[in-house]
Amino acid sequence: MENLNFEIAKMVFPVIAIIMSAIALYFSRKSFLDANRPIILVNISSQGMGGNAATPLSLIVENTGNRPALDIVIKWHGSEYKKAFKVPEEHPRRSAFERIYSEGARIEVLANGKKVTTSFGWIGPDDMAQFQSEAATWHSESRFCMAVSYRDLDGRKYNHEIPMITSDDEGFGGGIWQLSK
Repeated sequence: MENLNFEIAKMVFPVIAIIMSAIALYFSRKSFLDANRPIILVNISSQGMGGNAATPLSLIVENTGNRPALDIVIKWHGSEYKKAFKVPEEHPRRSAFERIYSEGARIEVLANGKKVTTSFGWIGPDDMAQFQSEAATWHSESRFCMAVSYRDLDGRKYNHEIPMITSDDEGFGGGIWQLSK
């Protein structure tokens, strides 16, 4: 009987070791793939050009991962963005933004560590419209989401919803200190 238990143990332990090795291999590969991938961030930025009358905004798309990203598509997510517009529906700038990001703005390739930017309208106070050629594009401090989809070089697909805010990103609390000139 003792020999039988010993023989069973000799068969069971290698099977357990193989199962544990397969599980370790699975998690090792998963960790490798999670750590070695593109990570696309989308952000609205004033790029330090905020002013007291108007603040131009840019949409920045950045690959902070360690692999290139392919076929990046940026779209509106939900309908909250419609409330963020300050210009009326028939305004050409608004219809251009709505069309571009409804169909999906596309970036074919973005290398790791690189970013691209495009103009994204501007914010400004209502009382400044008399001094500007046209009204600001966005209400300040409006929040909405954008959907981002992309893939890596091996064809793995990624999808994210990224919260956005239309504000000057310098002085996130409402202002910054600057030396007088």
